Amino acid sequence: MRTPRAVLPVAMLASAVLGVAQERTNRDQSHYTKLHDPVFPIKSGLVFVPAARATLRDDDLVLGVVVGSEARAYPMNLMWEPPNETLNDTVGGAAIAVTWCPIAHSGVVYDRELDGRTVDLGAVGLDEGVFVLYDRQTGSRWSQISGRATGGRLAGRVLRKRDSTMTTWGRWRA
Repeated sequence: MRTPRAVLPVAMLASAVLGVAQERTNRDQSHYTKLHDPVFPIKSGLVFVPAARATLRDDDLVLGVVVGSEARAYPMNLMWEPPNETLNDTVGGAAIAVTWCPIAHSGVVYDRELDGRTVDLGAVGLDEGVFVLYDRQTGSRWSQISGRATGGRLAGRVLRKRDSTMTTWGRWRA
């Protein structure tokens, strides 16, 4: 019975040391604000490879979306850093925006069609811990989690969410 007692303090000490090392990245950022001016560039014209040629591991996370008969998976490990956190794409004939907030670990897919016009979305930063997008056409600001325009000419408007799933590459291919 002595061994478990001796192991427990060592494990607790290791946990405390690791906790201090991760404190900077794991802190509560719910009220953090950092909006960039100028805004980050908008990503479009993406190049995709067929699933059979993808070099992803089975346990890599992807955000998957199906529109009509077309399915596409967006690797989360490629969507880090603000310029890559919002991707404009066309899937199954529909203009969509694939968004990823690494702070909240939230992935959301939106239709980019609004009143018969296509908006191009990009990242601005965080406002009170909420990932903020902008559209190139009007400069309006959008909440990544709700899809609601929070400022600009389109304030109060809401983008339509698309069904999507966050899963592993192995499960997505299955």
